[in-house]
Amino acid sequence: AEEMLFRGALYDASPRRHATVVSTLVYVLATLASGSLMLAFAALVLGIVLGIQRRITGGYAGPAITHTTWSVAMLLVLPLVITGD
Repeated sequence: AEEMLFRGALYDASPRRHATVVSTLVYVLATLASGSLMLAFAALVLGIVLGIQRRITGGYAGPAITHTTWSVAMLLVLPLVITGD
């Protein structure tokens, strides 16, 4: 759903030259509402990557798959890294 909004509708509504920047900044601002600066930083990095991917592929399916892969990795791998198991 995030990619449909940020790399779909918002990306399409933004000026063509600045669509990646606009969609990424709005994504970061929305993420900042969580109060987590690290999550906002991750949103900045991920937003740039997904925006570029959207520009290259012309759709949001690729960014959605990448975002899902990132999220699953964070849910499964990050706890192992933090706990050292």
